[in-house]
Amino acid sequence: MNYSCVESFVKLNSRKIIKYSAILTVLLAIYLAPVGDYMISGLKYLPGYYHDLDTTRTSRQRAVVQIIESRGFQSETHYITTGDGYILTVHRIVNPYLKDRSSLRPVLLQHGFQSSDKGWLITSAGKLNINGEYSETTHILKTVLLQHGFQSSDKGWLITSAGKLNINGEYSEVGREGKVGNTLPFVLATQGYDVWLANMRGNVYSLNHTVYTSKDTEFWKFSIDEMIDYDLPALIQHILTTTHKTLSPVSFLGHATTPLQFLTYFEGLYRSYPTSLLHMGKVQEVYAQLCENYFMQTICQRIFYAIMGFGEQHFDYSRVGSYLSTIPAGSGTWAGTHLLQKMIAKRPVKFNLGTEENIRRYGQSVPPEYDLSVINSTNIA
Repeated sequence: MNYSCVESFVKLNSRKIIKYSAILTVLLAIYLAPVGDYMISGLKYLPGYYHDLDTTRTSRQRAVVQIIESRGFQSETHYITTGDGYILTVHRIVNPYLKDRSSLRPVLLQHGFQSSDKGWLITSAGKLNINGEYSETTHILKTVLLQHGFQSSDKGWLITSAGKLNINGEYSEVGREGKVGNTLPFVLATQGYDVWLANMRGNVYSLNHTVYTSKDTEFWKFSIDEMIDYDLPALIQHILTTTHKTLSPVSFLGHATTPLQFLTYFEGLYRSYPTSLLHMGKVQEVYAQLCENYFMQTICQRIFYAIMGFGEQHFDYSRVGSYLSTIPAGSGTWAGTHLLQKMIAKRPVKFNLGTEENIRRYGQSVPPEYDLSVINSTNIA
């Protein structure tokens, strides 16, 4: 089978074929979900079969631990109860080759909406070796021309540092081992950081509460405001208490876009029904493994794009199954509504509950903005 011909055909007809095929793939996954286990076991016999272990770690609740340990690291799982009773799951990455952890700087990595801490870990496959060096493998190969400047030559590109390519195809330089990689938590864990991975209330790893269950409507009555007021302070305080150190400086990622912005038209509808949002269970497992097949990867890339938005040049098609088994990771409709409200307002506003409830909660008919002037830290990159 000539795979390149299939790929060329898909690209030439991408707009219509990929759009409707992506919709069909999701509908097919929903239809097959009740017999998902039997269907999945038969995928290996189809042409174009490919499977990434990160897509189907044996237990969803253990998936993050299994990924961390598969890369050669150790992990700790911490359960943190917030002031309003939500129980958050946090994972800590431990580099077993660092015997003295006293100098490590704690850092908390915070996921975005409809994601989880697992999203930080699946960018690329990699491994920590016995020398404490972390390296990654990738299936993305690109052609690049490096052009020297005036009074230089191509040799100028080659003499910056001394290095060596080993028998595993990994290149490292003296004094710079493991400093480059796509998977931020593992890179940080080899470069002097004590890495903590957060899971906010409502995602697949933080569905517990001291009073409610995730089947109760009251459980889902939270917005981004509660994550700010309760989740982050609880996470930070736990890390400070455990490590007896201050956290590393804050980094901010802006200008992120997603095609899901069109959902702003339905903001009022989502606000009216506090419930679970995009906890897909077996459906997600089925379509993630369907999408690993070579012939499905380009089609399923469009599903991922519809959820996240990204630059195609950064997308590793061989890991599409891992991406789709991780995102969406679930949240609540109020949290999603609040995100849409911020998009509409183009300002950091608090959750709009409607005029009557706004007056009761905020003392005014419209939600106030967050006062960013009170942020006086200079440790923001």
